[in-house]
Amino acid sequence: MIQDLTERLAELKREYARLSTTFNGTIPGKRDPEPADEIAAAIQDQRKALPINHQRLSGAVRREDLAGRRSARSKKIWSGGRRAVQYNILKREVDTNKQLYEGLLQRLKEAGVSPA
Repeated sequence: MIQDLTERLAELKREYARLSTTFNGTIPGKRDPEPADEIAAAIQDQRKALPINHQRLSGAVRREDLAGRRSARSKKIWSGGRRAVQYNILKREVDTNKQLYEGLLQRLKEAGVSPA
């Protein structure tokens, strides 16, 4: 809103400068108060309201940061759980292969063949 008001104020100042050069500094039908003064007052009012908006923004930024940290922590926990599952699968494969190897080694011994 401040940006819109500032743009409107700039337009009015340009128009005033153009008209004042045309009419040698006196503009016929001048209204009191000037629209530029009203807009400048509205800009000041909006700027006074900014600290409240700034506080809201700061609070929102803090909440967003906290949510981001919670999300990262959840992802880390989930990733750790996924890694544990993968570890357990690989561990079972190792145990199975170890049992197969020991079984084959035992059969070789029984057959009287020595492993190389």
